[in-house]
Amino acid sequence: MALQEYKYSQNPCEFRFEMDLYTYLKKLYKTKLKNAYFFICENENKNWVQKTYKSTEIDKAFADIVHSNAIDVYGSTCLHSSAKRVTENVIQIPALLVDLDYYKTPYRDLTPKELVKKLEEVYFKPQKIPYPNAIISSGNGVYLIWFLKFTPGTDGTLLKRRVIVKILYEMLKEFGADAKALDAAHVFRLPNTYNSKVTDRHKREVKAFVNELDDYTLSKLSKKLPSLWEVWKKKHGIRTEQEKRRKGKIISVPQFKTRTLAYDHIKSILQLIELRKGECTGYREMMLFFLRDRYHTMHAKRFYQQDETLFAESYAFIKEVNQKFTKPLSDKEIRTNTLNKTKLYKFKTKTIIEWFDITLEEQIQLKVKTREAKNEKSKRQMRELRRKRGALTRREYLKQQHSITDDKLFKLKELLERYPNAKRKELAEMLGVSVYRVDQLKRELKSL
Repeated sequence: MALQEYKYSQNPCEFRFEMDLYTYLKKLYKTKLKNAYFFICENENKNWVQKTYKSTEIDKAFADIVHSNAIDVYGSTCLHSSAKRVTENVIQIPALLVDLDYYKTPYRDLTPKELVKKLEEVYFKPQKIPYPNAIISSGNGVYLIWFLKFTPGTDGTLLKRRVIVKILYEMLKEFGADAKALDAAHVFRLPNTYNSKVTDRHKREVKAFVNELDDYTLSKLSKKLPSLWEVWKKKHGIRTEQEKRRKGKIISVPQFKTRTLAYDHIKSILQLIELRKGECTGYREMMLFFLRDRYHTMHAKRFYQQDETLFAESYAFIKEVNQKFTKPLSDKEIRTNTLNKTKLYKFKTKTIIEWFDITLEEQIQLKVKTREAKNEKSKRQMRELRRKRGALTRREYLKQQHSITDDKLFKLKELLERYPNAKRKELAEMLGVSVYRVDQLKRELKSL
């Protein structure tokens, strides 16, 4: 039976049905799209094994999991256009998942059921966060799942997805929300599999429970949540004030001090808007607030003197920047959400990356000096250098090594047929390899 009712209730929000593995796979991966792929991953003795399936191969994936030991099995949450599990290849978003590692929080002693009840009291019933459609007890934590009606993976929907999961992550941080699980290509544990990290055998099985709520759309979820900017303001104690319309003629031509860190920050955000081709919905208020704060920081003396001309200049500046967005904010939104006359903020590089979700690729193009960006840039430079020198790519190298191995296997087979009593050392000398390599080749021959 697909859904097993374990608790009677007339409340459609109650998670009273247990969902089995097969139903869960169907819910996520059944689609009308052609050439859609999903991924099942296993962590076998610390060896990560990833298998790719077409959306028409759900039964095969289910059978493979059932016939395995079902320990540490994970599934992707999006459908992809190819056998490569990266965000850029996402073509459908079936659900949004947030992973709560609450065992790292003060709520660690709660059972999954008690944790969900706590979340209901704090977020779901007060309608701060919409009720999820499902929860999964993963052994050491809980997944919250919002199933979506058909949602194609376009640039716009992927951006909206990224903003929504970031809002949920920020709001649920105190319950152990995992920042590493926000990516659209992330994988999560599957129902009816087992978590090897849990010692209590009664809690090892991963279980999913669903309610009777309808699936959501990204737009509906977005409307029921506060904006990312509102969440950030509350978290960091940032205050904005209503900007009054100025009477009379005030000179408001922005004046930039180019040899300052604040100016470098301004250039980076302007370049980021350009890289994203103006698609910044969810980040617009934050960007304009940040740019205005950086402009005020360049003129700190005037800021603390409460120079109205300075505020007019920064308003004129961000009003111009606002037109670079594909969907500009209204003048009322700019005047309400971007001005702070009481404090200048200090921003670390890490904070800027976190605020605007700057990807690794964007960091490299913006020349942001994080360790990850430096390492990735160095790798790319080395690959390019090897290419110019005529060195083989990794794929070409592996192909070449495979050919060499096949050749050695063929020669070893011939030698064994010709000299069945030859010793390992003699075979090694004839092949030009070590005796240990001879043993490896013999094992490979037996497996053929």
